[in-house]
Amino acid sequence: MASPSRTGNRRKARERDDAAKAVANGQDRRAGRDGKPDVKPDEHGYDICKLLIQRVIGSTGDEYDQVLAVRKIFAADVTDLNKRVWQWIEDYHEKHGEAPTTTAFRRNYPAFKFVKGDKTPLAALVEAADKDILGVGQFELLHTVLTLHEQGEYDQVAAALTKWAEQPARGSGSAVIFTKGEDIMPEGVRWAWAPEDSDWIPADCLSLIAGRGDSGKSALSVWIAANMTRGTLPGCFYGTPRRVVWATLEASPAKEVVPRLKAAGADMSMIEFVHIGSSADPALRSIRIFDVAYISTVRKKIRADNVGLIVLDPLLDTLNPRLKDKEQIAVREALAVVGSLAEDEQLLIIGIAHFNKMSSVHDAVDRITGSAAFSQRLRCIIACAHNGENGTFVVSLNKHSWSPPAEPRAFLIESHILPGYGPPLVKTIRVRWLEDGPEHDVDDILAGKHLKDAETKVAQARALLLELLSGGDEVPKPDIVAMAEARGISEATLYRAWRSFDKRHSTVPEPGGHALWSLPGHRD
Repeated sequence: MASPSRTGNRRKARERDDAAKAVANGQDRRAGRDGKPDVKPDEHGYDICKLLIQRVIGSTGDEYDQVLAVRKIFAADVTDLNKRVWQWIEDYHEKHGEAPTTTAFRRNYPAFKFVKGDKTPLAALVEAADKDILGVGQFELLHTVLTLHEQGEYDQVAAALTKWAEQPARGSGSAVIFTKGEDIMPEGVRWAWAPEDSDWIPADCLSLIAGRGDSGKSALSVWIAANMTRGTLPGCFYGTPRRVVWATLEASPAKEVVPRLKAAGADMSMIEFVHIGSSADPALRSIRIFDVAYISTVRKKIRADNVGLIVLDPLLDTLNPRLKDKEQIAVREALAVVGSLAEDEQLLIIGIAHFNKMSSVHDAVDRITGSAAFSQRLRCIIACAHNGENGTFVVSLNKHSWSPPAEPRAFLIESHILPGYGPPLVKTIRVRWLEDGPEHDVDDILAGKHLKDAETKVAQARALLLELLSGGDEVPKPDIVAMAEARGISEATLYRAWRSFDKRHSTVPEPGGHALWSLPGHRD
């Protein structure tokens, strides 16, 4: 005798088979044994699919291209039910000249479900209706709606659907428009960072700070953010403290970013960190704050709190992971969304990016990890590099679409301990700008030119030391440094040359006095 559990399982299996057959025959199994519908229509799901249908059909004004677009989806390897749905859509469109209504769709396919998991009809439709048909913007909106739907955020689904419906279909309403030059008013550029009368980072747009690991790019971003909060950043925000929003998945706010900001003198009441997802589980977080579901919230925050800077660390993590590095058009359109927000809200957005490992490429812009769209779409790219020969960090303006070239700048990174915290001690770093510019820009350092020049400089420094000290004389260190600088030799290079001598001697004749250098045993 079969057990009750096995009997129940068999009954459920028969009911599933009956439901599948009913769907395959186009029947509407609405009434169950208790008089209630066996299948509860998913109103949002039908609305999503209807809008998707309209977008596919409206993706081009050419009727022949419409047919090709729909048939491309038919040819996709999807479920049988999905193929029948699209065949019905094509027939309906040919008969009525428009996309099917939600009611008609539900009447014909009551079991058309929208759930997360294996390839359901809707999931298959989305896979088939790719970016080539919908366009990247429509594709992003669609995925945002589906994500909210799968998470059960139905109120947000309705809002996202409304937003999607407001966007024109690809190719709809497009026209060739000519505008006379005399009707375009010239506009100046606001500069967020303009040190010493040179224009570096424009406001109202997305800019990039890129470099290898430990090249100073995060330290530079912290310095900019700290000065933004105090109104001391030289440029259009000077004298007007603005709030900063920091989005990061790579750096720990408590261990890295906040200590650096405090060391840089930031007003921490003007700094906020942002992420999407669980606060308890970092693995579930993201920083895709420019997705359609969240960008309106970001806009409200900017306007309510007078935000002047958003830092994205790294920029790549704010984009949809479905975008591949090589899809230049897709990445360009995604970056355009971020840039448009900066322009509309009149703030600065800084994205941090890494260099790739192509050591044979010496152009900093070409070394940026990701699509070539990063270098093509952005108007300002700053590159950072560490000159290990003298310990400086070099900053170059490698793309400057709206400004003349600027001389590279250099800074040192100093260790700093935050007072009043610990144990353990909170050790961090801060930036100290150098008055003199670097001898080599970032491209030179990537090419290794600084190494070759350093060898020559060290040789010159050794010759100077021998000239001054080979007679056994003791010479005050400040005098030696001054003479070296007069010959174009840096203090760091002088030290390297000094340490290269096996027999060297340094004495301090009295407390607080200057060291005296000598080279005993070395003769001309």
